[in-house]
This record gives sequence, structure tokens and C-alpha cells, in this order.
Amino acid sequence: MAVAARGPVVRDTRSRARRRPGTSTYSFPFSALVPGRLLLYWYGLVKDPKHPTAAAKTVLLAQSATSFAGAGTRTVKIRLNTAGQRAFSESKLVKLNVKAVFAQPYVHAQAWREIVVISH
Repeated sequence: MAVAARGPVVRDTRSRARRRPGTSTYSFPFSALVPGRLLLYWYGLVKDPKHPTAAAKTVLLAQSATSFAGAGTRTVKIRLNTAGQRAFSESKLVKLNVKAVFAQPYVHAQAWREIVVISH
């Protein structure tokens, strides 16, 4: 999964998220040019198994928060919640709406969204 940068604070790592074996955790390197906090959210469309004729709803599948004390690269780990584990177990390709926010102290946060497809 590539995380696209929107502005001078964060640069694109152009790397893919990798699943840690035996867990529901994905990880990837992320580079920040300044200190701050990265908040990452994965959303997906999920159908309710009890009501199969109902429309799919957008639900949170995973979230993560990583702090950067200074400029540098850190490994971001994002953990799937129960809905995310179900969505990933039902399909080999999962289409996600990724929302990322990079917040710096005393500066407005930068937010961006991207649609990605993860294969596992």
C-alpha cells in the first residue's frame, strides 16, 4: 500500500503493507520530515450478515496511531478490528478507503484520503 503525501510535511514511502504472520496486524515504513503524530484509519463497505438484502455500510476496519519525536522513518503498525478480520477473511482482495492525518504541535493537521485495494 502506498501512502500518498499531500504537502511538504510527509513524503511518499511507496511501500506495501505487509501482514505479520499469525496476527491481524499490518505494518509498513513511513517517513516524516518533522515531529508529529500519524493517525491512520481503514474504512470498508461491509454487508450485515443478518440482513443480506440491506445496503452495505461504511465501517471502520482498522486504526493506528504512531508518534514521531523527530524527523525519520518508523514502522507503522495497524491492527484490524473484528469487522476488519471478517472482511479480510471473506475476500482475497479488500477495497479500502484510507484516511490519514498527520498532526504537528501548534500547526494545523494535514489530512488526506486514498482508495486502495489490499490483496492478502
